[in-house]
Amino acid sequence: MADSYYKLYQVGSIFISLYSYLQINIKKYENLKETEAWFANPDNEHYQLIRVSFNEAESFIYDAKRVEEYLAYMKAYAKKDIRFLDIHLSTSKHNEEFEPYDYLNIEENYADGINVRSIYPEIYSSIHTVNNQNKEMSDITNKVISSLKKKRKQILKERNRKAYVTLTVMGICTIMQILSYIMSSQYSQSSVLIFLGALYNTFTLGFNQYFRLITYAFLHAGFLHFFFNMYALFGIGVFLENNLGHKKYALLLFGSILAGGLTQGIICENTICIGISGGIYGLFVVYIAILLANHVININQLLPTILINLMLNFMSATAWAAHLGGAIVGFIFFYIMRSDGNSKKGYIALVVIMLVVLTAKYVFFTEIDPFYLGTDQEVLNLMSDIGLKSYADKLYLKLFEIYLKYKGV
Repeated sequence: MADSYYKLYQVGSIFISLYSYLQINIKKYENLKETEAWFANPDNEHYQLIRVSFNEAESFIYDAKRVEEYLAYMKAYAKKDIRFLDIHLSTSKHNEEFEPYDYLNIEENYADGINVRSIYPEIYSSIHTVNNQNKEMSDITNKVISSLKKKRKQILKERNRKAYVTLTVMGICTIMQILSYIMSSQYSQSSVLIFLGALYNTFTLGFNQYFRLITYAFLHAGFLHFFFNMYALFGIGVFLENNLGHKKYALLLFGSILAGGLTQGIICENTICIGISGGIYGLFVVYIAILLANHVININQLLPTILINLMLNFMSATAWAAHLGGAIVGFIFFYIMRSDGNSKKGYIALVVIMLVVLTAKYVFFTEIDPFYLGTDQEVLNLMSDIGLKSYADKLYLKLFEIYLKYKGV
């Protein structure tokens, strides 16, 4: 029996290390895992499901129903027809009435059944006598681990490469961070951030620069703010972009950024708002909802993370209103994904109505209440210094009107 285990590992390691199969098992049949191993690769063009067993084929007459369960499981997962290869570690010839599937009998220097040399040539020489059991298991384990690490790197590299919305946003944030460092050597940080696109009601509403409802997200106050937001965006964003697709992911991210900017501008008066955390909160809600819906985690495991995030929103410099707006969009977006027909249309209408109402409230019913005159003037001076004097002069006149209207000066 011990020798059979090694043969099973010898053959199985070929499928894992060379052909990207994963070992699977249906929980109700775990008691049989000592006599067989199942390997699945939905993307393999030849056989998507393989069983390796050291039982004789005749003993499997009774288990046709169990094989069909595995096939049904794989078909539901892969969403396509499945081909199955049954490999017996045996030299015993048998009649095909005992084996309704493609089968291969294989042993050391022996093979009988379907010829798969052109598909998996390595398995024909994989079985060999074990002289040193510890070394054999160590070699097999190292081989499998090495291949899995290599495959994981390839998958991550491919996923990262495909997440071009996330990477583009991170690239813009990085460029803006470098620009803010360079310009802050001559001007105050607040002035530089406003110039580069921070959300700031005096300029957003007073000068009709509504692009700031999006551009504020690309700016950050210092390295730690920038680093932690980029870390979170990369960790969550790559996963969601690969799972949702580029268009849906971009709608989620920028919809959350827009909603966060609107709620921040409405609720928190004329503060200077920067950072992509409103968008990240939208992503975070969908990310957590997907994990919960697929039973990857449970709500008890999430409580520490939720509590930490709630506590962070009570810090004085935190744009809690932007986080709230982004999170609401995330909730609605998740239900849009989970719904169909009229329900989906209803949730889409809800998020559109929400954004329209917030925009109307912000544009037509939010007062500017300017009170950073020195900073406002420095921003316009910065514009003049870099060659935008005529534009800055026009804004000076408009700025005077704004302060005259709201402050009487």
